[in-house]
Amino acid sequence: MKLFIRQPAQGVTLTPFGIKVTSEARLLCDQAQTVAALATPEAKIAGSTSLCCYEAIARYILPRLLRLLSERLPEESIRFFESDLEGAAKALTQGRADLATTYDLGLSSDLGTQTLYSLQPRVVCAARHRFADME
Repeated sequence: MKLFIRQPAQGVTLTPFGIKVTSEARLLCDQAQTVAALATPEAKIAGSTSLCCYEAIARYILPRLLRLLSERLPEESIRFFESDLEGAAKALTQGRADLATTYDLGLSSDLGTQTLYSLQPRVVCAARHRFADME
């Protein structure tokens, strides 16, 4: 299909197909500019985000996380749900969640992660227990 026809001494004239292609190309350029604008510091994130939280840590993590998200992304609507440990990772890979809070146990290497807290496991016993003085 021809985009244009050369007119001797007059330049070129778009064909009907050329007019359609040009129109679509302009739309693509506009959409590309919109996507590029999302990467700027001034970009506002607005829409809906689904958050899955591992049920064992939800009551410790969710209140603060939801408050921070609402402060930093006031235009964003956050929908959250709880799941077991395996379900949190599956929610991401199956597209049911945009974000998940869980332990870094058995996560797929193709998932991006950000550490929220680093905790060390502890053995706790009474002060008078025979293990209390062990290091």
